[in-house]
Amino acid sequence: MDAVCHFLDGSNPARFRPTTLLSTAQNIASSWTQCGYLEGRRMKKRRRPVVTPTNATYALLLAYLAGARGQSLFSGYWSRLLDCPTDHLTDLAIEASRRGWMDYRNVGQVIEVRFPQLLTAQEREALHG
Repeated sequence: MDAVCHFLDGSNPARFRPTTLLSTAQNIASSWTQCGYLEGRRMKKRRRPVVTPTNATYALLLAYLAGARGQSLFSGYWSRLLDCPTDHLTDLAIEASRRGWMDYRNVGQVIEVRFPQLLTAQEREALHG
């Protein structure tokens, strides 16, 4: 908790009372625990969350909407938030493709990802226009 309190106080020193800083740090730790990034009741320890094909599809879609294509979909901001190795993220994308949530194709070093079931024709046109 001390590290989070110090971080919060560092950007705006003396803006918050110590009780507010502690409460905020506890709320952050609780949220990170619920998301799967921390474990433990009193002593929080960092851990990797369980990432599902649903999580992978959402992260890749957000990256796609932000303009990423190909390999950059798997190495950009949204994919890094999953804290998931790239090879596992690729496996999840293949599974999501099997479920019909996206089209995933990989030939050699060329990766193509599309979302025809999640984006309307009008949305796809707006992305390319």
